[in-house]
Amino acid sequence: MRVFISSYNWFSLAIPIRFVSSIFINPDKSDYKIFYNHENRNTYISLPLLLNCPQENIRHGIILKNGEANDNQMENRVILLGAEIENESDIPSDSFYPVPKTFNVMQFSFVFSGISFNKLTGGIVLLLDPEHLVQNIQKELII
Repeated sequence: MRVFISSYNWFSLAIPIRFVSSIFINPDKSDYKIFYNHENRNTYISLPLLLNCPQENIRHGIILKNGEANDNQMENRVILLGAEIENESDIPSDSFYPVPKTFNVMQFSFVFSGISFNKLTGGIVLLLDPEHLVQNIQKELII
């Protein structure tokens, strides 16, 4: 599976490329966790704040694909703000295991679809589940 790897202090985050429309360098230093912009109807999600890593520097914006919008259109988007995307990598799907149920207490089940222990990234790799994340965020925002 092709993924973008973004490293945090104690883990790496794998974002499946199939969900990503584009990536940009984030010039905005806002400290919101989740923000819905009423003008362009974009939803911004700070992954470091959502994952309780507020000390992480938000370096990149990751625009998720939107089946309802033209890829060139910059409205009605979900934009993940995260730590620096360090590289693009191939991690076999079968190397990811279900997230242990004990993590449900920390609400990991709605953010990640798998966990792997990978030599390439030097430790724990959590596989982001963008679809499930967006569904839960939109329920919270009632968009």
